[in-house]
Amino acid sequence: MMSIFKIRSYLLFIEDWPVEVGVLLIFLLPPIGMLWLFILGWCHIQRMINSSFKFPFTVTTFFFLCLMVSTIGAALAAKKLEYVLVLAMLLGYLGLYLRTKENFRISLFKGYQRMVIAGGCYSILSSFLPESIRAHPIWGMLLGTKWFGGNTLDPRLVGSEYNPNFASFLLLLSFSLVLSKLLRQKKIFSTFKMPDWLLVLFLGYGIVATQSRACIATMIVIFLLFLFRYRSKLGLWVSGVMVLLLPYLLNIIPRSNLIDSSTSVREQIWLNSIRIWEQHPFFGTTPLGFQEAYSAFGAPVPHAHNILLAFFSEYGTLGGLGFVILLLWTGVKYLTLVKCFSTQKIMMESFILSLPILLFTGFFDHPMSSPQTALAVIPLLSFWDKYTESLPILDYVVEISRKYLFFPAYPFKYRVLTISGKKIKKIEQNLLSIKSRDYKFINYLSLLLIIIELITIVRII
Repeated sequence: MMSIFKIRSYLLFIEDWPVEVGVLLIFLLPPIGMLWLFILGWCHIQRMINSSFKFPFTVTTFFFLCLMVSTIGAALAAKKLEYVLVLAMLLGYLGLYLRTKENFRISLFKGYQRMVIAGGCYSILSSFLPESIRAHPIWGMLLGTKWFGGNTLDPRLVGSEYNPNFASFLLLLSFSLVLSKLLRQKKIFSTFKMPDWLLVLFLGYGIVATQSRACIATMIVIFLLFLFRYRSKLGLWVSGVMVLLLPYLLNIIPRSNLIDSSTSVREQIWLNSIRIWEQHPFFGTTPLGFQEAYSAFGAPVPHAHNILLAFFSEYGTLGGLGFVILLLWTGVKYLTLVKCFSTQKIMMESFILSLPILLFTGFFDHPMSSPQTALAVIPLLSFWDKYTESLPILDYVVEISRKYLFFPAYPFKYRVLTISGKKIKKIEQNLLSIKSRDYKFINYLSLLLIIIELITIVRII
C-alpha cells in the first residue's frame, strides 16, 4: 500500500512540476530530458491551436517566427525535406517558452534554479564514472558522458553534455545562479553561507576542468560582476589586482599555449561562415545544412563558433536580423533593470549574472547549437521576459534617444511596483501577471526607437 502512495506522490510531483523535472533530466538523462521538454513545447502549441488562443506577439516570439520562416525558405530553396526537423525543433522551443511564461510563478523560478544548480553538480560528478560506462556506446549516449567528435582519452571534463564546451556553458549557468543566491543576503561571508561558497568552488573547479578558455574567462568576469554588485569598491580593488596579474593568469589558463593557433582557426571559420551567408543570403543553410555548406571550404565544422555569425549563416539575413533585434531589445531591458528602483529588483541578481554568459561565451562559440543547452536556457529567457514586462523601458529609451537623436525632453513618470504585506500571497501566485495595454504600447514604441537609432548609426558610419 505504501508503495502505491509513493508512486502516486511521484506522479503528482511530475504533474505539478513538469518543467523542473525536464530541466533536471537534461542533466541526468539528456536524451529523455530533451524529448520531455520538446513534448511539453509541442503540446502547448497544439493546445493553443485547438483553443484558438491569441498568439502573443513580442520581440522574442518575433525572433522565433523569423527562424521558422527562414527554415521553411531554406527547405524549399534546397529542396530538402529533412530541414523540417529544424522546424519541429523551433516549434518545441517556442512552445516551451510560451508555456513557461504563461505558467510563471516565483516557486517555478526557484525550482528551476535548484534544478540547474543540482544538475551542474551532477555533471561534474558524472566525470568520475568508470571509463567503461562513460565511453560506452549505449550508456554514454544515455548519460551524456560520451564525447562526440573528441578523443575519449582527453582529460577535459565532458560532464553529461557530450562536449566540454557545452558542459562549461551549463556549469557557468549553475555558477551564476549560486552567486545570485549569495547576493540576496546582506552578509555573504558568513558560516551560514558556507554551503553556497562550497558550491561556488565546486562548480568553478568543474569549469576549469572543461579547459574551455572562453568559459574560464567568462567565469572570472561573472565573479567580478558579482563583487561589484555586492560592494563596488571590493569589485574595483579585485579587478585592479586581476589586471596586474593578467600576464601570469594567461600562463596558467588550461591550453594557453594553443591560444594563437585557436584564434587563427576561429578567424578562418568566421570568414568562411560569412562566405556561406553570402551564398545563402535570405534563408541561410539551417543548422543541418551548415556543415555540408562548409565542406566547400575545407574540413567540415558543426557551426560558426560565433553566435551572431551562426544565426546569419544558418538562418540567413531574416534570422540574423531577428537575433540582432532581440539582442538590442534585451540589452535595453538589461540596462533599464539596473536603473530601476530597488522594489523592482526581485530576482534581478539572477538575471544580471546569468544573461551575460550567453554573450560572452557566444563570441568564440555557439552554445545554443546544442538542443540540450538551448532547452536549459529557454525557461530562463521566459522568466526574464515575464519579469521585465512592467519595466519603464520607454523612460530609459527616450533618455538614450535624447543623447543620440537629439529628441526634446520628455518627462515620463511611471508607477513603482511595491509589495505590501497583504499582497504577498497574490504576488506569489502570479507576481508578474501585468497585462496592460500601456506596457504593450511602451514595448512597441521602444522597439521602434531602437530600430531608428540603429538605422541612424549605420547611416553615420
